[in-house]
Amino acid sequence: MVQLAIIVFISTMFFAVAVEIHCRLQTKMIAKPRSIGNLVKHYFIALPLILLMLLYVIEICNITLTLGLSELKSTLLDLVCLIIFITPLMYIMDRRYPSLINKMENWRKNT
Repeated sequence: MVQLAIIVFISTMFFAVAVEIHCRLQTKMIAKPRSIGNLVKHYFIALPLILLMLLYVIEICNITLTLGLSELKSTLLDLVCLIIFITPLMYIMDRRYPSLINKMENWRKNT
């Protein structure tokens, strides 16, 4: 259980840094003129975040399976770990970059 808490803490901090870098890259990307190359880069910037989230879910599921908990407790523990992991994403996107999503949508639509 201690190992799970340490992995959740370290992974969450690492993910928070990755989200911050992602947001900074996206703000720089949407400042450039819209072109096919920039649009492809814009979409591929999100791939590292998706891969980090996927690896995290796989690792957390493997660890909770080894704890020997019932399926319901294991699923609830996975859910709590995932909420803890996603919280920095919600905070950073909402507080530090509040209008980034709207700017990205407008940039993609070229308005």
